[in-house]
Amino acid sequence: MESRIIFHHIPKTGGTTLIGILDQYFDIEEIMPNRYFDKPARDVTSEDVEAKAEAIKTYNLIRGHFPIPCFDNIGDDYYRICLLRNPVSRLFSLYNDWRSKTEQSLSTAHPLDVKASRLAKANNISDFLKHSDYPIPALFDNGQTRLLSDSLSKKSIGEAELIKAKETVDKMQLVGITEMLDSFLYTLCQKFKWVFPKQYQSLNTRKYDRQAMTTIDKDIFHEFLKFDLELYEYVISKFNKTVVNQLKAKNNNSQIKRHQVNHISLDMLKGFKCDGFHVREGIGGDDVWRWTGPDTESHLYFNLQPHIDYNLEIDIISVIDQEIVDNLKLKCNGTNLKIENKGAVNGKQRVSAKIGRDLINVVEEDKITIKVPFTTSHAAVQPETKDDRQKGIAITKIEIKASSDTIQHKEKEGKPLKKFFEKLLS
Repeated sequence: MESRIIFHHIPKTGGTTLIGILDQYFDIEEIMPNRYFDKPARDVTSEDVEAKAEAIKTYNLIRGHFPIPCFDNIGDDYYRICLLRNPVSRLFSLYNDWRSKTEQSLSTAHPLDVKASRLAKANNISDFLKHSDYPIPALFDNGQTRLLSDSLSKKSIGEAELIKAKETVDKMQLVGITEMLDSFLYTLCQKFKWVFPKQYQSLNTRKYDRQAMTTIDKDIFHEFLKFDLELYEYVISKFNKTVVNQLKAKNNNSQIKRHQVNHISLDMLKGFKCDGFHVREGIGGDDVWRWTGPDTESHLYFNLQPHIDYNLEIDIISVIDQEIVDNLKLKCNGTNLKIENKGAVNGKQRVSAKIGRDLINVVEEDKITIKVPFTTSHAAVQPETKDDRQKGIAITKIEIKASSDTIQHKEKEGKPLKKFFEKLLS
């Protein structure tokens, strides 16, 4: 089944983390670029999409803060998904996000966003929510209901918008909640036969300014959340049924015919089956890389032809601490590999190892493990970066190819049999 997904990202629901995970399953050319419409995603209209419909259909992954209706007519072959979050947590998180925006990020922001950020910085949460200037009501006043009912511009909303939001949920293929992100991911992975990401790091998080949140007016709080709370409970009930049905379904992975290969060459522009990698970086430059992390083990999954010896090469463009590379370990299907060579190739560190034929699975897929002794962050050595993602090594390329000796040996083995059949058929 071809994976074709539209992810409607509601702000502060864990969408940035989910996008980072989704992106790894697709080649870069399959993903619709950010700012594709030369305007903020929330300002994109159905007319904008219609004007570029044929080009848009070439992308298999569309994700962003787009209004729900703008992709209604793009085609029925997309699997439309969305995440909601506990409305109380989301309200505080959204307010905190506005307070935490840096002057650098505001320098390129929409004037209305700049105004809202200034108000958030200058007011506690209760006083902030009393402002009626856009985009405060649109994002904070039952914002999830507004987004799912296409009611951002309305001064106030009611039961009609709640009903419409529920109808939107019913029309989508999968709507989950942030608090059950693992179950949401599991459902997607079962649907599209992806590797479940056993490890990932939450992105776009902020530290809370608790003092600014201690004075919350309960009446305002209730008014700003009453529809979102009901919508959230509706989604929980619906999603729980999806999870139960998923667990009841039989896993037919063992019946999938596996296409085995003897040469794999991966640059980081490609999507591949893996676990334990951060998002792509360097897009548009000479090299694209992905850091391993946040844990010390990262895994890649392949279907290699059995009874063949292989050479494994990994090109590393960057590392925060050289000790990480010096103590790197590689495994194939759980067995440690002897690292044969570490040297510089085209300005990168290349790590090589041999994989013996006795390590290759005959039926099950093969797992290559990259294990680093520890992970660290750029923020630990350069606090000004504010990048606290735990990283191991930054990889630009991974290549696994059958050794020339093996190929020559197999050719010699095959020649007598070939001659026998040629003689038999002549």
